Amino acid sequence: VCAALFIWVFVLLGLVRFPVGRVLFVVGWLLMRLAAGMASQAALNLVVIEWLPPLIEAVWDSSTWLPVDSFAGELLRVLVGYDDQPSGMQLLVFVAALSSIVALQHFYQRPEAPKTAVPA
Repeated sequence: VCAALFIWVFVLLGLVRFPVGRVLFVVGWLLMRLAAGMASQAALNLVVIEWLPPLIEAVWDSSTWLPVDSFAGELLRVLVGYDDQPSGMQLLVFVAALSSIVALQHFYQRPEAPKTAVPA
């Protein structure tokens, strides 16, 4: 119990030192990459069942140095939608999803105009 309490206090004090704005910025970008990767994987599934055209069968082939069935490839596939032989449609959907998310974030996070004080 004492060890758990010590670890909890240590983690809590460590988290206080991190700037919250920077942490939220990094987490936001990771979530945007995750969403764009999920859209890319959805496009891959639609290409496989022939509901979407592949545009280009394989834009590149990185299966020799980072295959998707390796541990690192599987980890990247889960985190950012990595594919060792992506089709043109996958890349198009990834870029479109990421661009639209960034544009919507920029649109909704505009700074507010400064409020003028009303004289009394």
